[in-house]
Parts: sequence; C-alpha cells; structure tokens
Amino acid sequence: MRSLRHGVSPHPCAGSGPLIRGVGLACGVLSVLGLAAWFPPARALALQPGRGKTQASSSRQSGFTFEYSRSGLNFGNVVVGGVVTQPVTITNKGTSPSTLSAYQVSGNAFSVIGLALPATLGSGQSLSFTARFAPSAAGTFIGRVIVEEPGSQKHTILLQGTGDVSTFTLSLSTASIDFGNVVVGGDAQLPVVVQNRGPGSVTISGVSVTGTGYTISNLNPPVTLNADQSTSFTVMFAPTATGVSEGRATLTTNADNLPETISFTGTGLIQNAHYVRLNWTKSTSPGVIEYDIYRGTVSGGPYSEIATVSGIRTRYIDQSVSAGQTYYYVAIAVTRTQQSGYSNEAMAQVP
Repeated sequence: MRSLRHGVSPHPCAGSGPLIRGVGLACGVLSVLGLAAWFPPARALALQPGRGKTQASSSRQSGFTFEYSRSGLNFGNVVVGGVVTQPVTITNKGTSPSTLSAYQVSGNAFSVIGLALPATLGSGQSLSFTARFAPSAAGTFIGRVIVEEPGSQKHTILLQGTGDVSTFTLSLSTASIDFGNVVVGGDAQLPVVVQNRGPGSVTISGVSVTGTGYTISNLNPPVTLNADQSTSFTVMFAPTATGVSEGRATLTTNADNLPETISFTGTGLIQNAHYVRLNWTKSTSPGVIEYDIYRGTVSGGPYSEIATVSGIRTRYIDQSVSAGQTYYYVAIAVTRTQQSGYSNEAMAQVP
C-alpha cells in the first residue's frame, strides 16, 4: 500500500524509500482531513511456501532462478515475417558466486539477444536477455534455449510459437476489465488498445456495449488500421446502483483471429460518510492472483481479513469504518500455491 487517504485521491509516494517486492508500503504521506503523518519503510513481502505457484524455474545445485513460465516461453500466433520477443531474467539465488559458461538455441525460428556468456553472477546478481521468435512459414515451431554451467549442469527453457499467414489479424490489450469498487455517482475509466498485427488492412465497422453503467468513448467506427497500426478507446464504469454489474463490448471487424469481445465487471458502492481509500504498489512477483486486505485496531495486530481483491487491482475502499477510530492495515500477496507475509503497516485515523 503506497498511501492511504480519507475521502480523497492518494498523494504520490514521497521520499526515496526502497520499492517493496510484492504489496508495498514503501513510503508515503498519510493525510486525513489535514492531519499528516509519516510512516517509514518496513519489511518487504517475500513469497513463502503456502499458497501460489511461482513462475520461476530454479536449479537447487547452483541456486540460479530463471524467471519465465514453468511451461516455457509461448510466443503464441505470430504473422509470418513478423517478430515477437519475450524477456528472461537469470538470478543467482545461491549464497556464493556461480558461472554460466555457454548457451545453445535450437529451432530455426528462435534466437536470443543480449546473452553474453561466460558470465559470473555473485549472490543475488542477475542478468537478462531476450528470446526472439520470427517465423518464416506457417505452422507450429518448437525449440529450446540451453544455458550451461561448467561441468554437467544445464538449464533448459522450452520455446513454442505458431507462424500465422492470416492477413486480417487484430490484437486486444486485454480480454477482460475488473473495475473493482466504484462509488455510486462516481466513475472509473480504463484504456483498451487495438492493434493490427497482420499485413492487410483491418476495419472496425462497429462496436456495441451491454451492461448497466458501462460506456465506450474515443472510438467512432468505421476505423481502418493498416499493418502495425493501432488505436485505443476508453471504457468507463459509472454505477447508478449498488451491487455487482457485468457487461461486455463487442467489436465488429473483418479480422479473422479474434474473439472480438471484452468482458467487464465492477461493483457499485454507496459512499459512507467515513471511509479509508487504500492504494498499494503492484506486486513484482509473478503469478499473483489476489491481494488479501487485513485490518486491526492496534498497531502490530492482531489483524482480521476484511477483503480479497483481484490481482490486477491496486486499490480498495474500506467503508466499514467508524468515526473517531484509528485503524491499522496490512496486505498479503497470493499466488495459486503461495502467499507472502504481511506487508508493512499503514495507519488511518477516521475523524
């Protein structure tokens, strides 16, 4: 949580405290009706065994961690003649220096950029490189990157991608939007980017929206996108009543690769006279699916869980507060088989 404010939008994080891995209360100013208080950096969130499934593959012998999906790198469908890249980071999680001596790449559509070996990494040090997929023909391609240490230790990253000869190809920046809690009478807005990934021109001839409280702006069909061109539009959720509202936007185009539908969900809330707005830094740990929010009335706990929010959100409004009460908040980042410890604590005083 970066900052907490009573009834108004949060200030940016002040000072130069360290960014916290996971949910963070790295630094910030807490202001409640003109009363300011400073809360200093505390401990970071480090994912521990419990709930969650990390996306890292690691070697117990060397301590190296490769940050990428356990199933490898899947580049998806790429138009023949096009190029898609994905980053890979190698971190020495061991306690002593380790050396990566050489690498090999198999699969004629794959290559790597920026992997300079041999390289010795001290404990906690990292190096990054880029994996590249450039299909020259239609079909599915399989390959691998093998990174070697002196001796027999090897690390393998599986690679997969499909060459697509489609002429009319669009991509959406997201297939779903979760607006979270929005006060009735207010609104929340989020952008969606549409890009032409194919060599041929694609026309968006229409757009329709369903669901109470949802509207789209900045898109006025017909819109024609040439190769590599993109456009964006804004989805707004302005609830008129309390409760969960679901909706969708459907694009009518001549593209042949999409489900051209984006789903929406959001919850309308009645704003109480007193509330605490929570904001936090998005977790940098891979695979976070939710944040659990905890609250107590004594600094240091005990805390009780008050909410679970989607991993794509970084805000929550606590409306179940009482006048004259002081509250203490912490959060936990959760993956499918792991969870972090508590974040550092933030305080809010309700007038």
